[in-house]
Amino acid sequence: MELELNVRVLEMTDEEYVELIKDKYLRIRIHNGVLWKEVAPFFWRPVFHYLKYDKLDIQVPDSFHLGGFQYPITEERNANSTINYYIFNDVLEYDISRVSRNERKRVLHSMKYLEVKIESDVSTFNEKSYPVYKSFYNRSAYKYKRERVRSSNYTEWVNKLFESGKTIVLGVYDNNAMVGVLTMVYIRNVVVLLTQFTHTDYLHKKPSDLLYHAARMIASKIEGIRFIYAGMVSDEKGVNDFKEMRGASLIKSPSYYYINPIASTVLKYFWKQSYRKILGAV
Repeated sequence: MELELNVRVLEMTDEEYVELIKDKYLRIRIHNGVLWKEVAPFFWRPVFHYLKYDKLDIQVPDSFHLGGFQYPITEERNANSTINYYIFNDVLEYDISRVSRNERKRVLHSMKYLEVKIESDVSTFNEKSYPVYKSFYNRSAYKYKRERVRSSNYTEWVNKLFESGKTIVLGVYDNNAMVGVLTMVYIRNVVVLLTQFTHTDYLHKKPSDLLYHAARMIASKIEGIRFIYAGMVSDEKGVNDFKEMRGASLIKSPSYYYINPIASTVLKYFWKQSYRKILGAV
């Protein structure tokens, strides 16, 4: 049993990627060719934090010293923290026959009942996927971008997905009912998994496993790809376990951080978990 998806993968530019991810709550800034994102109030990281930078690449804006910043470095001896995230390695060699027995079993089980399709029509996708997102939100109480639970905000997000024509949008179906979604882009020789959610009523049919399998199959056909970026380490252990069970590797990237001394003191005593996360605690 094979999964066949005809999709033309187009590499995004930095500018297109910024347009896709930015919103009224997110500040992004470019300085000397490096894109920075404000990941917490007055605390900045490179948008492409899964790449590494040396001193010649990075010139931190003076204003960042009012709060703080962190970036991955090539010279590990200068590291004082880590940035932790998940990736899928050996992308070009991916094949269902090479994964673990349990993973293969889940994917094959899902393929008995579900089908993955490439989504190309904005209005149809918006109509079919919104109930899936609401089901996912009600199940998980997902905090990130929770404003999307409002239909108008969700529609705005969907329109941005299709704007450049370079976001790959996967839908997984049980007959004609959409039961899951995964979105991804290809940028700087890396496939970035952006969003993934599934309908609660169909979890027993393993839609997430089939979506991950489809994403990895698509990525395996991209010449020159380095890896698949699967997101930062989560505060929720279950999210991390989910990725590791499906073959993702945890990367602890040596990094350099600076926090304004006053802000550092406040974090240490009042937001210890946030401070530990910056340092790289998992």
